[in-house]
Amino acid sequence: MPVGLSTCGNDHPTTSLSLGGCLRGLRAAGCERRHQKNADSTSKESHMNWMAAQLIQLAGSALILVAFAGAQTARLDQKSRPYLLANALGSAALAMEAAYYRQWGFLLLEGAWAIISAAGLVSGARQISEKPLAESSAPNRSG
Repeated sequence: MPVGLSTCGNDHPTTSLSLGGCLRGLRAAGCERRHQKNADSTSKESHMNWMAAQLIQLAGSALILVAFAGAQTARLDQKSRPYLLANALGSAALAMEAAYYRQWGFLLLEGAWAIISAAGLVSGARQISEKPLAESSAPNRSG
């Protein structure tokens, strides 16, 4: 098996076999420590990423479910700002997660849900802004 000078992936030269990896030798102890340090930080990073993804998914799901429960118990109107805002924010968070993890069916569902909810918010905002204009332009019939 040929032996040569190469790097072990941590930007420090090591004596390695052609199959790769660090050999025991003068630099082996330092190399193992570097590999362990990188493995620990990568493991911690992936665990933190997993936890962040779970929190985003739980928060998004909770927003959607609270709005749905409110509508089913007649506590929230399905065209109300709180209902549409909860749906828009929750589904947008889930759509971003779906896009990140390349879950296309889930992205389609949540993306459409977010767009439709946002369109309802915009439509509701337009109706609210048009009402004062319509009321102020009405003829004064008193007196």
